[in-house]
Amino acid sequence: MLTLESAKQKAELHGVDVNKCETLLNEVSSIYRITISDKYQLVFFLASSGCFSAPEIAEKVNQTPKNMNSEFNKNLGQYLKLYFDLEEKDRLGITSLRRFLFKEGYLKKLNKEPYLSNRHQKKPDSVLER
Repeated sequence: MLTLESAKQKAELHGVDVNKCETLLNEVSSIYRITISDKYQLVFFLASSGCFSAPEIAEKVNQTPKNMNSEFNKNLGQYLKLYFDLEEKDRLGITSLRRFLFKEGYLKKLNKEPYLSNRHQKKPDSVLER
């Protein structure tokens, strides 16, 4: 069975600064006077690991894949956008969470693994010069 602790361990293995992220979630919860359920903390850490797609996360937390993104936004994403003072057009969902956390300094330096999956990495300069 998947637990919050195992999701945190998975995220930690993939470079997420779990302590910093826990502090972030506690601050968001305190500032906006919301309770972030274990389910959405689990979703947060699974998404931040970069190992799972939104449908895979939905399956792991017994959520309808069709509603996973909107439910994440309603229960956590909208508060993260407010906390980071993002504009309405800025996206911060399951798919973009790891990329956003990387940009904001919530990932640790890893020696073996790239921070972002291949689809999130920038193209090498040699490709841009063609």
